[in-house]
Amino acid sequence: MVSRPRKGPRRAGPKPDVPTRTCIGCRGEFPRSSLVRVIRGPAGEYGIDRYLRGPGRGAHLCYDRTCFETAIKRKALSRAFVHLVVNAPAPDGEALVQETIAAIEARLSDALVLARRARATESGADVIEAAFGANRVLLLVLAEDAAEATAARFRALALGTGVPVEIFGTRDSLGTAQGRALVAAVAIEVESWATRLSTEFGWRRRLLVAT
Repeated sequence: MVSRPRKGPRRAGPKPDVPTRTCIGCRGEFPRSSLVRVIRGPAGEYGIDRYLRGPGRGAHLCYDRTCFETAIKRKALSRAFVHLVVNAPAPDGEALVQETIAAIEARLSDALVLARRARATESGADVIEAAFGANRVLLLVLAEDAAEATAARFRALALGTGVPVEIFGTRDSLGTAQGRALVAAVAIEVESWATRLSTEFGWRRRLLVAT
């Protein structure tokens, strides 16, 4: 009987290249998934490709007001689409910023629903307090209209454990995302979901605060 040579350990193949794009504001090159994609309609109107799935040509910007302002000032957006629309009105930078913020908030709402379905969230005051006690909470999302005493209670828990707190939505919208009536806070317990949400919240902050 002829013995077969042992196979060596499997080696992971090369990682696929991450698609990158250039921000037309700062001219830096970044992963496509970390940039805003601006698109134009048939009548020349500007819009935001919320999920980076729209067909056709797009222009990319960092999630930063400075890049939006620079692109408008240098007419970089107009030049990016000059072959599509002739004599179209100049883009409204602030309108694009606000539409981008709305896109982020829509993705955050979607992510909270998906995280709940993936059993990555907890809601309810006593349940969240128990999760803090077990060191399971990685991120806390607090409703804008949470009662003052409730907000103070959750903030104290987060402060004591070093858990970041994000303010987003209302008790009604968080409740809808969690399949309940009214929810003052949502605790995220899975790292991948906490990272995804934290990234979106970071982009939102950079656009909400004027530089």
